[in-house]
Amino acid sequence: MNKDTEKEITRYRINRNQRNDVYNVYPDVYGTQNSGFHLSQTITNNLKNKRVYVISRYSNSASGEGAYVDHPFTNVLTIK
Repeated sequence: MNKDTEKEITRYRINRNQRNDVYNVYPDVYGTQNSGFHLSQTITNNLKNKRVYVISRYSNSASGEGAYVDHPFTNVLTIK
C-alpha cells in the first residue's frame, strides 16, 4: 500500500508455512500452525521513493476479493 495515497500498489500471493512457535503460544486460534510466510520480490521503479506498508489479506478467493479480512502491518518503509 502507498502510505501517502492509501491506495494499493500491487498484490502478491503467498504460500503459508508451518509455524509451530506461533501455534504453541496460540493453540486455540484457528490456522496458527500454518501462519508463516516468506516473500522475496524485486523492487521495481514504480516503488522507488514511495512510503509503503504491507497488508496481509486472508480471503476465500484466489484474487483476494470475495470475503476477506485485512491485517495491516504498522511499519512504514521508504523504498530508495
